[in-house]
Amino acid sequence: MSPICQSPMLQLQYKEKQEVKKSSKERWSKMTTLTKIKEHSPMLSAISEIGDTQYTFCQECENNIERYYYDGDPERLPEWTDWYISK
Repeated sequence: MSPICQSPMLQLQYKEKQEVKKSSKERWSKMTTLTKIKEHSPMLSAISEIGDTQYTFCQECENNIERYYYDGDPERLPEWTDWYISK
């Protein structure tokens, strides 16, 4: 729905404003596609192991982190996953 403008100048200003809004939305959508990758540094002296899962906390962000031993892919060797924040 477009507003009713009496003069051509007002119509032009309205169109320009809509273009600016559109371009800023496009910029925002491009900015939000960036991903944040964070390497956690575990406190090695405080690792607890329960089954195939290890728990500790990150020395940098102080969040609880965990990882598990993954051996579900027959084409790859079993290995520990990367550390991730516990839920």
